[in-house]
Amino acid sequence: MNAHQKIYRFLETELLKNNCSIPRFQIFFYLYFHGPISSIELAQLMHVTRGNVSTFITRLVADKLVYLVTTQERGGKKLIHLSNKGKEQFESFFPEHIQRVIKIAPELSQSAINKLNQIQV
Repeated sequence: MNAHQKIYRFLETELLKNNCSIPRFQIFFYLYFHGPISSIELAQLMHVTRGNVSTFITRLVADKLVYLVTTQERGGKKLIHLSNKGKEQFESFFPEHIQRVIKIAPELSQSAINKLNQIQV
Protein backbone atom coordinates (compact mmCIF):
# COMPACT_ATOMS: atom_id res chain seq x y z
CA MET A 1 0.00 0.00 0.00
CA ASN A 2 1.45 3.36 -0.97
CA ALA A 3 1.47 6.53 1.12
CA HIS A 4 -1.47 8.05 -0.75
CA GLN A 5 -3.66 5.03 -0.02
CA LYS A 6 -2.67 5.01 3.65
CA ILE A 7 -3.46 8.70 4.04
CA TYR A 8 -6.76 8.35 2.17
CA ARG A 9 -7.82 5.37 4.31
CA PHE A 10 -6.83 7.11 7.52
CA LEU A 11 -8.73 10.28 6.67
CA GLU A 12 -11.79 8.35 5.51
CA THR A 13 -11.76 6.18 8.63
CA GLU A 14 -11.70 9.31 10.79
CA LEU A 15 -14.46 10.97 8.75
CA LEU A 16 -16.61 7.84 8.99
CA LYS A 17 -16.63 8.30 12.77
CA ASN A 18 -18.74 11.38 11.95
CA ASN A 19 -20.92 9.46 9.47
CA CYS A 20 -19.10 11.12 6.58
CA SER A 21 -17.36 9.44 3.63
CA ILE A 22 -14.80 11.18 1.43
CA PRO A 23 -17.40 11.86 -1.33
CA ARG A 24 -19.86 13.23 1.25
CA PHE A 25 -17.07 15.42 2.64
CA GLN A 26 -16.30 16.73 -0.86
CA ILE A 27 -19.95 17.61 -1.45
CA PHE A 28 -20.20 19.37 1.92
CA PHE A 29 -16.95 21.23 1.20
CA TYR A 30 -18.02 22.49 -2.24
CA LEU A 31 -21.50 23.50 -1.07
CA TYR A 32 -20.23 25.16 2.10
CA PHE A 33 -17.49 27.20 0.46
CA HIS A 34 -18.89 27.72 -3.05
CA GLY A 35 -22.63 27.91 -2.41
CA PRO A 36 -25.41 26.26 -4.38
CA ILE A 37 -24.19 24.27 -7.36
CA SER A 38 -25.67 22.07 -10.07
CA SER A 39 -25.08 18.33 -10.16
CA ILE A 40 -23.17 18.74 -13.44
CA GLU A 41 -20.78 21.25 -11.88
CA LEU A 42 -20.41 19.12 -8.78
CA ALA A 43 -19.58 16.03 -10.87
CA GLN A 44 -16.90 18.00 -12.72
CA LEU A 45 -15.37 19.30 -9.48
CA MET A 46 -15.34 15.83 -7.92
CA HIS A 47 -14.13 14.09 -11.11
CA VAL A 48 -16.99 11.57 -10.99
CA THR A 49 -19.98 10.85 -13.20
CA ARG A 50 -23.26 12.67 -12.87
CA GLY A 51 -24.81 9.32 -11.92
CA ASN A 52 -22.47 9.08 -8.94
CA VAL A 53 -23.41 12.59 -7.86
CA SER A 54 -27.11 11.76 -8.22
CA THR A 55 -26.70 8.76 -5.92
CA PHE A 56 -24.85 10.85 -3.32
CA ILE A 57 -27.38 13.68 -3.50
CA THR A 58 -30.37 11.34 -3.20
CA ARG A 59 -28.93 10.04 0.08
CA LEU A 60 -28.13 13.54 1.35
CA VAL A 61 -31.65 14.75 0.50
CA ALA A 62 -33.11 11.75 2.36
CA ASP A 63 -30.96 12.66 5.37
CA LYS A 64 -32.12 16.31 5.05
CA LEU A 65 -28.53 17.51 4.71
CA VAL A 66 -29.09 19.13 1.31
CA TYR A 67 -32.10 20.29 -0.70
CA LEU A 68 -32.73 21.06 -4.35
CA VAL A 69 -34.08 24.31 -5.78
CA THR A 70 -35.01 24.83 -9.42
CA THR A 71 -33.72 28.17 -10.65
CA GLN A 72 -34.88 30.08 -13.68
CA GLU A 73 -31.64 32.07 -13.80
CA ARG A 74 -29.66 29.04 -14.94
CA GLY A 75 -32.03 27.55 -17.48
CA GLY A 76 -34.25 25.73 -15.01
CA LYS A 77 -31.38 23.74 -13.52
CA LYS A 78 -31.78 22.31 -10.06
CA LEU A 79 -29.17 23.67 -7.69
CA ILE A 80 -28.02 21.73 -4.67
CA HIS A 81 -28.08 23.70 -1.43
CA LEU A 82 -26.58 22.74 1.91
CA SER A 83 -29.32 22.70 4.56
CA ASN A 84 -28.84 24.14 8.04
CA LYS A 85 -28.56 20.57 9.33
CA GLY A 86 -25.86 19.91 6.71
CA LYS A 87 -23.99 23.09 7.67
CA GLU A 88 -24.09 22.15 11.34
CA GLN A 89 -22.83 18.66 10.61
CA PHE A 90 -20.00 19.92 8.40
CA GLU A 91 -18.98 22.56 10.95
CA SER A 92 -18.93 19.91 13.68
CA PHE A 93 -16.11 17.89 12.08
CA PHE A 94 -14.37 20.16 9.56
CA PRO A 95 -11.94 21.95 11.95
CA GLU A 96 -10.82 18.63 13.43
CA HIS A 97 -10.39 17.20 9.92
CA ILE A 98 -8.14 20.12 8.91
CA GLN A 99 -6.00 19.51 12.01
CA ARG A 100 -5.67 15.82 11.07
CA VAL A 101 -4.54 16.79 7.56
CA ILE A 102 -1.93 19.16 8.98
CA LYS A 103 -0.73 16.54 11.47
CA ILE A 104 -0.21 13.77 8.90
CA ALA A 105 1.34 16.04 6.28
CA PRO A 106 4.32 17.58 8.08
CA GLU A 107 6.01 18.33 4.76
CA LEU A 108 3.44 21.00 4.02
CA SER A 109 4.99 24.41 3.86
CA GLN A 110 4.18 26.87 6.60
CA SER A 111 2.34 28.91 3.97
CA ALA A 112 0.09 25.95 3.11
CA ILE A 113 -0.56 25.25 6.80
CA ASN A 114 -1.44 28.92 7.34
CA LYS A 115 -3.93 28.75 4.45
CA LEU A 116 -5.56 25.65 5.94
CA ASN A 117 -5.81 27.35 9.32
CA GLN A 118 -7.39 30.44 7.76
CA ILE A 119 -10.40 28.54 6.44
CA GLN A 120 -13.31 29.97 8.38
CA VAL A 121 -16.14 27.72 9.49
